[in-house]
Amino acid sequence: MPGHYSLRPLPLAVAIALAIGWSNVASAQQPDIPVVENAVESKPKKSRKKTPKPPKASGDLSTIKEVLGQSPATTAIDPPGNLAPDQTLFGETLAQTSANSRDQQTPDQGMPFEPLRDKPLEHLASSKNAQELAKSLVKDPAPPQQPQQPQQPQQPQQPQQPQQPQQPQQPQQPQQPQQPQQPQQPQQPQQPQEPGPSHPPAQPISPAALSNTAISALHGASPPAASLALEQLAAGSNANLAKATLSSAAPVSASMLSAMHQLDNRKGDGAGRVWLQALGHGGKVDRDFDSALKHATEGLILGADWRFDEQWHFGLIGAKSQTRLDARQFDGDLDSWHLGAYALRQDGPFALRLGASYGRHDGSGKRHVAFSGFSDRLQSKYNANTQQLFAEVGYNLGRGNLSIEPFASVGYQRYQRDGYSETGGDAALKVEGQTRANPSSTVGLRLAKTSHLANGMQLTPRLSASVKHTYGELDSTTRQQLLRGGKSFEVTGAQMDRNRTLLDAGLDLTLSARHTLGVGVTGEAGSDSRSYGVMGQWRLAF
Repeated sequence: MPGHYSLRPLPLAVAIALAIGWSNVASAQQPDIPVVENAVESKPKKSRKKTPKPPKASGDLSTIKEVLGQSPATTAIDPPGNLAPDQTLFGETLAQTSANSRDQQTPDQGMPFEPLRDKPLEHLASSKNAQELAKSLVKDPAPPQQPQQPQQPQQPQQPQQPQQPQQPQQPQQPQQPQQPQQPQQPQQPQQPQEPGPSHPPAQPISPAALSNTAISALHGASPPAASLALEQLAAGSNANLAKATLSSAAPVSASMLSAMHQLDNRKGDGAGRVWLQALGHGGKVDRDFDSALKHATEGLILGADWRFDEQWHFGLIGAKSQTRLDARQFDGDLDSWHLGAYALRQDGPFALRLGASYGRHDGSGKRHVAFSGFSDRLQSKYNANTQQLFAEVGYNLGRGNLSIEPFASVGYQRYQRDGYSETGGDAALKVEGQTRANPSSTVGLRLAKTSHLANGMQLTPRLSASVKHTYGELDSTTRQQLLRGGKSFEVTGAQMDRNRTLLDAGLDLTLSARHTLGVGVTGEAGSDSRSYGVMGQWRLAF
């Protein structure tokens, strides 16, 4: 009995050896058959037979799997460290597990705010002037490299002799097809994420600009503060100085025209008069809040004219005016002197009026820049001059004490300002000179009626309405740059109005043959500007 028991391991060992040999032969003959992954194993049927006892732990792990009838590639008892990336683990591959875990990751909801240095400055600018400043701070792109000289082509090589074809191998016996696996359930596709806002890459700021403390503060500011800083540093109100100065000088020409309208046609050589006029004039340039410039002018005009012959009168004027300029974080003053001459030719109902004036303006300004801990107070002084010419023709259609005069005129105005530099800190600007000139034409109608009072005085109400058309370039631009760092950039102010409507109303009281008092109001309206004025006049005839 004991002898019979000792022979039992022999058949078992032989069977194990045969199984191992057969599996090695099969794997060697089928190297290209891929291992099918994610096979869905059918649930084994219950059996009343006893499960054979596993071999001892000291045996080979592959041998144990063969004995148990399990494939080494699909068994669930393999430790994770012995599995390849695409081996099956509990019905799912490791590659799929890692991919699913990556797909299920959610983006970080607590991302920090995008820093300013990663955003283009131009996208933070709220106006064209601020954009021009932002462009001037960007580092110049590197010049393109010179193209390399093309290399000489190599000599073609001699073709090689073709090799003898090899004998074809005998085809292998076809293998038995495997049973198809059950298809897996498709996974639900994930919802696509919304793409974030796309911005062009931020251009680096030039090193020269970063050496400026104002630009350094701008570079480290938050986006809202940087937008405000660009507006302050651009100083767009400088481009409106030309229009404000021309508007403050306009009452001088209007006063000369008013004096010629009131000239009487007294006969006799040597007849003349002296007149004095006080005026107040104000207005606003540009409707934009950030670059709007208000101006208010007060002045005094002294004039004298005399009769040259039966048709001609000639006159001279001198004027002094003071203009106050006010814009966002900018205050300025204009101290102006004016000289002018005028002439009138009266032939019955026909009138020809000519005039010219020159103005000298000494300007000064103060500007305050403050943002993100940076503060700077700047001052400037500059010189400018204006020239105005006009010619008007009118024809009186009235009779007796009623005057109805349609008129037409042509004019020319020119503005010239010298360049200047602000004094202060790193926000100071160097502003280049500016020159502009525009011709114009005006058509309108003038009404007046003289009434005689009981005490011998005369009362004359008057009204004038006209439309003015301006020719030439309307844009008001000037170039400037930071004194320290940056490049020159252009700022644009309010355009000159192509068409404007003018109204003038007044009342003259003739006290005697020598003394006359007059008051009047004026108004002018365009698409981008408004102005108004009041005046009082005293005339003494001799």
